[in-house]
Amino acid sequence: MDNLEDIKKKFLDGKISALEYEKLVTDLSNKQQKEQIKETIPVQNVQDNSYVGVIIIIIVISLFILYLVSSNSKPDKEILSSNITPTKTKSQIATEDSLYKIELEKRRKDEIAEEAAFLKTKAGKIYKKHPEWSKRDCERLADGSIWIGMHINMLKYRMGKPNSANPSNYGNGVTQWQWCWSDWTPSCYYDNDDDGLIDSYN
Repeated sequence: MDNLEDIKKKFLDGKISALEYEKLVTDLSNKQQKEQIKETIPVQNVQDNSYVGVIIIIIVISLFILYLVSSNSKPDKEILSSNITPTKTKSQIATEDSLYKIELEKRRKDEIAEEAAFLKTKAGKIYKKHPEWSKRDCERLADGSIWIGMHINMLKYRMGKPNSANPSNYGNGVTQWQWCWSDWTPSCYYDNDDDGLIDSYN
């Protein structure tokens, strides 16, 4: 999952909508809360004294090794300072958050206005009746387009009930379909793998 900065950048770059932005931020917040809860769960008291002794020995040895390693390799101060990421002040974070809220509200209003304008179009009226179809497909239907990969139900919406619907099965367990409309050109449409999508027409 992206961190908050990545989500904000995607939002400002227009890669995600206002609704997607809000959902991602909420999901991230929920994930962080769950992790904090896990961290605050108390560790069960260890009753076995021999087990405690082994743990203490391991900790002492680990600290000794850590001391040896750190005393032998003292990093250059310049290298350390170059790797430090500058932290933002509370006022910078507050200002940034308020700017995102303003932008979020603006985009939300724009998206609502855009959706309302789309629903008034011919494509939007099709989309209202068939929300399972994509807006792009509804626009193509409104333009009178026919394309490979369109669903048979879109054809029926555009041209009405076919004059014939002929299934064929050649023993491979897959039904192939031919739908024909006598008053339209092209008149026949084919689905070769019984998935409801047009594979060819003539």
